[in-house]
This record gives sequence, C-alpha cells and structure tokens, in this order.
Amino acid sequence: MVAQQDDDAVVVLIDHRRRMPGRGLWLHPDEQCAQLAQRRSAFARALHVRGPVDTGPLFAELRALLQDQRELPDPTSGPGQRPPPPAMAWGATDRKRAER
Repeated sequence: MVAQQDDDAVVVLIDHRRRMPGRGLWLHPDEQCAQLAQRRSAFARALHVRGPVDTGPLFAELRALLQDQRELPDPTSGPGQRPPPPAMAWGATDRKRAER
C-alpha cells in the first residue's frame, strides 16, 4: 500500500505490483486488521503523512479482493488432490523442548 496525494487528503491505495513511488506499508489481507489500523491512526504514522488520510478506496478494494478469494475453489478439494495433513498433536517431546 502506498499513499498518493489527492486534492485535500492523502489516499491509501493497494500497490499490487509494488512499483508505485512513495513510502509504502504492509498490512494483513484482513478487513479487521485494516479497521484496527485506521482506528489507531497507523496509516498516517506508517506513511509519514500529516492531515486526513482517505482509506475509502483501500477498504473498497480490500473487500472486493477478499470476496474474490472466498469465491475461489479450494485447491485441496479437486479431483486427484490430497486433503491437507491433520494438525500435529502436542507430544511429550515437544513439551520438553518448550520447557527448555
């Protein structure tokens, strides 16, 4: 994501190719994470800008991207695909390593 100066505010946009000029920032592809960053004024701090930051285009594009991901088929459910391995159990040797 990068900041671009608009008429009276700074607009935060997703830089898909990571080629846009200016200071950038990284954010999890999660709407809740973006909302938290907005509440904490993290966009302005991370982008080193003063004044209002317009995150409207960012949220619109983020919602569209997340909706597109939800509509994609699960790659592990197709013909000939193996299901993902089950989560490993926390064994005695793992506990001993964690206690060290």
